[in-house]
Amino acid sequence: MPQKQKILARGAEAILIHQGTHLLKRRVQKRYRHPALDAQLRTRRTKLESRILEKASNLVAVPKVLHVREHEIEMEFIPGKVLSEALDSLTPKHNPWRSYNLESDLHLLWKRICTKKTKQNLLHRLRSWIPF
Repeated sequence: MPQKQKILARGAEAILIHQGTHLLKRRVQKRYRHPALDAQLRTRRTKLESRILEKASNLVAVPKVLHVREHEIEMEFIPGKVLSEALDSLTPKHNPWRSYNLESDLHLLWKRICTKKTKQNLLHRLRSWIPF
């Protein structure tokens, strides 16, 4: 019997589909790109993201990667807020007593992660993969 599917989010790069205890991230085709280039980019980005998740699991809590297909990653579903909802809840409109600076907050979080795990030599590999 097939599991019930629910689309959790639809973004420019992918669709997130909740399937029972799993989450499926399916990279969407870009019709403005040449089909061969599009397939190559989506495959490469999918593989890269799955490797990042596996390496990052030594640093922070991330979903466990279960299967990687050409343009899809099937991973464990972790209930809770998505990052955009969590960040929105930090803004002054919801918490007027707190000054909010996303860039500095993310920088502090990154420093905490790096400080915690510098000894593992994973930091240098992750830095080259993260675009900020």
